[in-house]
Amino acid sequence: MLTSACPAWAVALASILFFTLLLTFILYGTFTINVNGEIISLPHAITLFAPQQGIITKAWAENGQRVKKGDRLYQIDVSRISSTGNVSARSVEAINQQITLSETIISRLQNKAIALKNLQHQLEQYRVAHQKSQKLIYDAAKGLKEMRKSMTNYGDYLCKGLISKEQFANQRYFFISSRTPGKA
Repeated sequence: MLTSACPAWAVALASILFFTLLLTFILYGTFTINVNGEIISLPHAITLFAPQQGIITKAWAENGQRVKKGDRLYQIDVSRISSTGNVSARSVEAINQQITLSETIISRLQNKAIALKNLQHQLEQYRVAHQKSQKLIYDAAKGLKEMRKSMTNYGDYLCKGLISKEQFANQRYFFISSRTPGKA
């Protein structure tokens, strides 16, 4: 762009000055360029991390399969024990509740076992007492039968004149008092 109004030496000097400034700005200057758009790189494997530890229960993507942003890859269950033994807080709480419930049930069963043992012992004591009572009743009935027989004999003795009426009355009183509960 040589113009007839500018000498050639002035255009050459202006060009050298322009290139020197441009080279200085490129080498020593700092500058920022804002660009809208996206950067596309060559496809390669990416390592992804889950937000929590857990066990993979379902896989929606296969190894080597191309996926897009928002695609489901895996379903992770964080409520189970992992292979390393880590347990989620919810699982720990649930396990502690189960332990408490199990201890309560065991305590109740032990209390019931003790109560059952006591009741069986008491039942055995009642059986022994019942057997003794039955024997006493049998012996008392047998004694009353003998007393009745004796009273009949005393009646015969009175008719034959072998005993007095007073002796018969005493024997009768003894018989009646032995049949009445609470009198001796």
